[in-house]
Amino acid sequence: MIPRATPSPRAHLDGTLALVERFAALAGGHPELPRLRALLDRPAALPEAVPPRRNALKYDAYLASGEAGTAWGVTINDRYEPEALRAALEPVAAAWGAPLDRLLPLQAALADADPVLTVAAGFDAADRPPRLKLYLQEDRWGAGVASAGELTGLLEPLGCRIPAWISHDRRIGVVTLQFRGTEASAKAYLAGSTAALAAAGSPAEDLADRFAALCPMPGYYYLTLRMDPGAPPRYAINKIYNPAHIAFEQPRLWSIAWKEVRGLFAAAGRTDTFEAIDAVARELGREGVAVVPTATAFEDDGRSADLYCAAWRIP
Repeated sequence: MIPRATPSPRAHLDGTLALVERFAALAGGHPELPRLRALLDRPAALPEAVPPRRNALKYDAYLASGEAGTAWGVTINDRYEPEALRAALEPVAAAWGAPLDRLLPLQAALADADPVLTVAAGFDAADRPPRLKLYLQEDRWGAGVASAGELTGLLEPLGCRIPAWISHDRRIGVVTLQFRGTEASAKAYLAGSTAALAAAGSPAEDLADRFAALCPMPGYYYLTLRMDPGAPPRYAINKIYNPAHIAFEQPRLWSIAWKEVRGLFAAAGRTDTFEAIDAVARELGREGVAVVPTATAFEDDGRSADLYCAAWRIP
């Protein structure tokens, strides 16, 4: 039976570990999986129980399918353990050649916004090194972490530029540094209560309209702006679900969310990938792990779809 309240952070970790193993297997695995598992599997750093209002999403895992193949990864935010996560991350970053100290000027500049730090590991193929992504994100939708004008000067040392169509006073909801070894790039996320508002004025307005038609269930939206040094920006539209609400408070929404995810992957020509994800979710469900969508992404002119999922071991 599905509980009516979100299970504990440790149950969330236990479910996440099971989900990550399955997603890694779908994408062909990776030699760095044991190091990633060590970064994740630290239950002693988590409280055994928290009040419902503090029991928020800490982990999710993703699978992305596009013309370049199938990629996977996992995200961990610093909720409950801001110092412990940083300490656990340092040897991983060192092994992957990622200079964590490059995040410090950005953190200092955004300190007044008190952003949540989210760490993500991305694996594009078994024979390619991992990507380490460090997100500074708003803790409350719509709050923002900086204006586009403020962010411009912070990203210029990386060779990354905010496009001219974004007004200087537009709030940025999330900013990300991504490292492939020492090679750095950045992402910025522009928020909106609808896909059209998130993408307003951008070259991705048509993509956002298509996405909204495919995924009409209410959510929150971000336009992702990918900035690689010396290259034109690339765009994706993201939808954010409330996974605890879907899974434990209003489970009738569960099947609706999965149905629109299926439609999104079909529109991108990635039905086989969705069927594999769905099989994993059903298999884990039989093992007592609830898997629920947390976010989707649509990019590459609609030829690529991503799905992020959260998981909880049901007591």
